[in-house]
Amino acid sequence: MIWDDIRVFLAIYRTGAIRDAAQRLTMDQTTVTRRLNNLEKTLDCKLFLRTQDGYILTPAGINALDSAERMERDAVSFKRLSEGVNSELCGDVVLATTDTLAVDFILPALKILREKYPNIRVSVKTSTRILDLSRREADIAVRTLRPEQGDLIVRRLTEWEVGLYATQEYLDKYGMPVVGTHFAGHEVAIYQKGITSRQGATLVGESRKEAKIAAELDSSFMFSTFICSGLALGELPDYQATLYPELIRLWPEKKRKKNYEVWLVMHTDSAQTARVRAVVNVIAEVFEQK
Repeated sequence: MIWDDIRVFLAIYRTGAIRDAAQRLTMDQTTVTRRLNNLEKTLDCKLFLRTQDGYILTPAGINALDSAERMERDAVSFKRLSEGVNSELCGDVVLATTDTLAVDFILPALKILREKYPNIRVSVKTSTRILDLSRREADIAVRTLRPEQGDLIVRRLTEWEVGLYATQEYLDKYGMPVVGTHFAGHEVAIYQKGITSRQGATLVGESRKEAKIAAELDSSFMFSTFICSGLALGELPDYQATLYPELIRLWPEKKRKKNYEVWLVMHTDSAQTARVRAVVNVIAEVFEQK
C-alpha cells in the first residue's frame, strides 16, 4: 500500500467529504477520488459508504482504521526523527495557541526569534480547537488545558488568578455589583457553549442567574476585548490588568477556584529538533518575564 493513499483514507474519514479532504491535503478532488479508488482496489473492498451526512466507514473501513492510524503515527515519528539530526537553526515550526495568548505572548516571542534566529520561520495557528500534535497538526502548542497523551512533553509555563473585571466606563453606567444580588442589573460576557470547560453558572463564586448576558463569544481575544471596551463585566486572568490599564478588578478578595494555567506542549520526537527547541526556549523566556 502507498502511504499517500492511506493519508487520503484518513482525511476522508476525519472530514466526511472528498472536497474537505482535498482541502486538508492540498490536493485536487480528482486526485483524492483516484487514490481512494486505488486503495479500495488494492484491499478488494469498499471502505466508505456515501450518505446524506457524508462519507462513513464500512465495516471493512472500521477494521482498517487502526492500522491506518498506526501507519500515520509511524510516518510522523520517522519524519520528526529524521529532522532531529539537523542541528541547524533554520526551517519551519508550526505553533498552535489561542488568539489572546498569541497577541499577549507569542507575538513578543516572535520578535525575539526574528532577531536571534532569522532563518527559523514560525507559523502560528490560533483556534479554540486543540490540534493533534501526534498527527503533526502542529510542532508546539501553548494551551490552557493540560493534555493527557503519553507521547507528549508537557511543561507548565505559568498560572494566574482569575478575577472579576470591568472598566470605569462600565461602572459609571451600571455601578458596582453587590455581593448576594446575583449580578442583578448587570451585563456579563460569557463564552459560547463548548468553547471552554471552565465556564459555570457563577463568576468568582457568585451566581450570575440575575445577570443579563451581553454577549456569548467564541474566542478569548474577543472576550477580553469586549470587557476592555466597557460593554460588560467578566472573569479574566489577572495578568491582563497589567497589560490593559483600563481594567479594574472588582471584589479583589474573590477569585475563581481554579487558576488560569498555561502549558507548553510538544511531541517527544519534536524535542529532538534544534529549531523547535529554540522556539520553545524563547517562548518560555517571554512567559517568565511577564
